[in-house]
Amino acid sequence: MRAQSPWAAASAAVLLVLLIAIPLAIDWSTFDVFNLTKATILVAGALVLLGLAIVDALSHGRVPLWANGMQWPVVALLAWTAVTTLAAPNVRAAVVGQYKSYDGLVTTAAFTVVFFAVVSTFRARDVHAILALFYFGGGGLVLAYGLVQLHDLRVAGSRWDWVDWGPATFRSDSIWSTFGNPAHLGGFLAILLPVGAALSLVYGRLWVRLLIALVAAIAVVELVQTTTRGAWLAAIASLVAFGAMIVPELRRTPVRVAAVTAGSVAVAAAAVAALHSKLGIPGPGWFVDVSTGSSASQRFQLWHSALDMALDRPIFGFGPDSFAAVFPAYQTARFVAVFGPDQTANGAHDIFVNYFATEGFPGMVAFGAVVFFAALRAAGAWRRLRTFERRGDVATPGQRIVLAGVAAALIAYVVQALLDVQQIALSFCFWFLLGLLTVVALNAGVPDTLSPTRLVGLETAPVRVARRLKLRVPPAIVAVAVVVAVGAAVWQSTRPFVADHDFLAGVRARRAASRATTRADWRMQLARASAELDSAVEANPWEPEYLTIAAEVRADRAIASPNEARRFLHESTRLYRRAVGLEPRDAGAQEAYSHSLLRLTKLEPPAVRDHLAAVEALRAAVAANPWQPRYALELSSLLVRNGRPQDALATLRRALTYSPGDEQLLRAATALARPPGPAPR
Repeated sequence: MRAQSPWAAASAAVLLVLLIAIPLAIDWSTFDVFNLTKATILVAGALVLLGLAIVDALSHGRVPLWANGMQWPVVALLAWTAVTTLAAPNVRAAVVGQYKSYDGLVTTAAFTVVFFAVVSTFRARDVHAILALFYFGGGGLVLAYGLVQLHDLRVAGSRWDWVDWGPATFRSDSIWSTFGNPAHLGGFLAILLPVGAALSLVYGRLWVRLLIALVAAIAVVELVQTTTRGAWLAAIASLVAFGAMIVPELRRTPVRVAAVTAGSVAVAAAAVAALHSKLGIPGPGWFVDVSTGSSASQRFQLWHSALDMALDRPIFGFGPDSFAAVFPAYQTARFVAVFGPDQTANGAHDIFVNYFATEGFPGMVAFGAVVFFAALRAAGAWRRLRTFERRGDVATPGQRIVLAGVAAALIAYVVQALLDVQQIALSFCFWFLLGLLTVVALNAGVPDTLSPTRLVGLETAPVRVARRLKLRVPPAIVAVAVVVAVGAAVWQSTRPFVADHDFLAGVRARRAASRATTRADWRMQLARASAELDSAVEANPWEPEYLTIAAEVRADRAIASPNEARRFLHESTRLYRRAVGLEPRDAGAQEAYSHSLLRLTKLEPPAVRDHLAAVEALRAAVAANPWQPRYALELSSLLVRNGRPQDALATLRRALTYSPGDEQLLRAATALARPPGPAPR
C-alpha cells in the first residue's frame, strides 16, 4: 500500500473497513433496516477519507493521485449529477435521494471520493489481498447470514434468525441476507463469484483453494435460492468473461478447468434439485416468461414509463433518484391494469434507462463513458500484462488473473444492474472495484488518456504523476482543523440514521394505539407516537415521510380527543404542508392533506373557512397520479360543493381518459353532464 504517511495508512484502514461494513451492515432498530445504515457508513467514511486526503496534501505538499486515466469520466458524471440536481423540480430529493434509496448527489459524491481514495492508496500488489478480504470478510459474513435465513426457510422447528422481519412478498420462498431484497443479494453473489475464481488461481495452497471453493459453493446455493434471473445471467456472463480472460491458464490446466466447471454445474444442479419445492418457480418456462403479470413484463412497462419521462426532460431529467416520485404520473395503462394505480416503483430496473430518466441523455452518456473507458483500460492492461508474461518480465505474478477477476466482477454488476434498481451496497462494490481495476491498469502502464487506440495499444510509459503543492502548513494545525470540520460533517451525516430510530419507535407506538382496548390507552399511545415522531422530525426535518406520518398521528389524535380536535388538526395541516412542500409529487400525502384541511374547516368559524387549499392539494394529487380515480372523484365533489360544476365535469372527463371503464367516474360525470330539470311550480 502507498503508506508513505500515517494519513495514507489511515485511509487504507478506512477503505478496508468500508469494504466489509457496507455489504454487511444492517440495523433492525431503525425503520429502514438496510439502506440507511449502509448510506450512513458510506457518507461518514467518505468524509473521513476526504479529511485524511486534505491533511496529507497540506502537511506533506502533495495531492492524491489525480491523473489515473479514469478521472475525467468519473468527474464528468459527478459534475453532471450536480447540474441535474440544481435543475431538478425537487432539489432536496435530488441532493439526499429518496427515503430507503439514497441515490442522490450526496452518495454520488461519496462514491467518487471512495474511487479516488482507492486509486491513491493501494498498489497493484495489494489487490489480491484486498479481494481476499472482500471475498472472505464481506462476502463470507453475508453468506453466513444467508445460511441462517436458508435454514429457517427450509427446516421446520427451531428458528435461527434473531430478527423478526415484517411481511414481504418474497419472505416465504427466498432469502435476502443483509441486502433487504433477493435481487440485491443475487447481484452481490454474482459479483462475488468471479472474485473467488480469480483467488483460486492466485493462491496455490490447497487449504486456501478448498476454503474458496466452499464459499463459492454456498454462494451458488444461495444464488439459486434468490430465484433472481438477472443475477443468474450476471453470474453466467461474468464467469464466461473471466474464462475468456484466462485462456492461457485454461490451456495449461484443462483437466482442472473441466473439474471446476463440472463441480460448479453439479453444485448448481444439486441446489435446484434440493430447493425446488421452495424456489417458488411456477414452471419450466419461467426463465423466459414475459406474460402479463410476470416480473419481465413489469420491467418492460417500467422501461416504457422511464423513456416517457426522459422524452419530457431529455437534457436534465427529473433529477437524481427522482424515479419513484415521478413514476405515478407516467404509469402505462397495462401496468395499472395489472398492478393497480398505487403500485410503487423505486427505479427503472435498468441503470442506463434510469440515468436517462433522472439525469437526461448526458447523464446516461456520462455513466456509459465510465463503463466504456473502464472496459478499454481493462483491455489495455490485459494486453500489456500478457505481453510482459511472454517476455518473462512480470514484476508481480498473477496480475492478469487479478485483473480478470476484477473486470468480470464489474461485468456482473453492470449485467445485474440492467435488470434491477440501484442499491447502495452494490453501487459501492462497483466504485471500489473500479478503483482496483484502475490501480492494476496504471501498474501495467496504461496511459492517462481518453484515446481508445492508445488505451488498448501497447505503450508502457509510466503514468504515476503526483503534483506538488508549494504551500506547507504545520501538520498539527492541519490535523486539528480537519478533525473538527470532518467531525462536524460526520455528526451531521448521522442525523438521519439517529432520526430513523425515533421514527421506528413512533411507528410502533402508533401500531400499539391501533390495538388499544380503552380510549385512555389509545390517547396515551398516540401521544407517545407523536413525541417519538416529533423527535425524528427534529433530527431530520428534510424527510417528508416522517412529516407525513406525524401528520397522520395528529389527525388520529383529533379523533381520540374531540375537545382538542381543532388544535390537533391545525398541527396536522402544518405538518402535511411541510411534507408536500418537500415532496409535492406524493399523491397520497396531498390527498391526506386535503382531508385534514376539510376536517379543520368544519371546526372553523364560517368567516375563516377556505376550501381553496384543499382543492389545490387534490389537484396536486391528480397531477401526481392521474391513474388513481379516487383523487379525481374527491376533487370533483369538492368543486361541486364550491359551486364549480363545470370544473368538476372537466376533472372527471380528464380522469376518464386514464380510467375509461371506472363505474364511479362514469356515474359522476353522467350526473354532472345531465341538464337540470324544470324548476318546480
